[in-house]
Amino acid sequence: MKGDRHNPDRSVAGQVTRALDEQLKAMDATTLQRLNQVRQTALQHVERPSWMHWRVPAAALAGILLAVAVVLNFRPGDEVIRGVDLASAPPLELLTSGDNLELFEDLDFYLWLDAENEGAG
Repeated sequence: MKGDRHNPDRSVAGQVTRALDEQLKAMDATTLQRLNQVRQTALQHVERPSWMHWRVPAAALAGILLAVAVVLNFRPGDEVIRGVDLASAPPLELLTSGDNLELFEDLDFYLWLDAENEGAG
């Protein structure tokens, strides 16, 4: 008990624990049974956090919806993305180079001309 002199709280807690243990040993079986019943009743009435009732299912639903959105929007091999047909889209280097901007000013004319050539050929 040398350390108890330096920490009075520890010695007081030890004394209280010993006193309660002695009282517990002195109780009869009926009292112990009644205390256990009261304890069990109290544990049953402990409220669980209210956020658990709706946040867990909401988080699960959000995760499922996110997974569905990803699957529906990013399918490999899909040639049409958001209404743009990638097969008929001009190559990226034509769009990014500044030299061929005049071609795109009359794009409707060139598309019509291409369609006429396919029909005649």
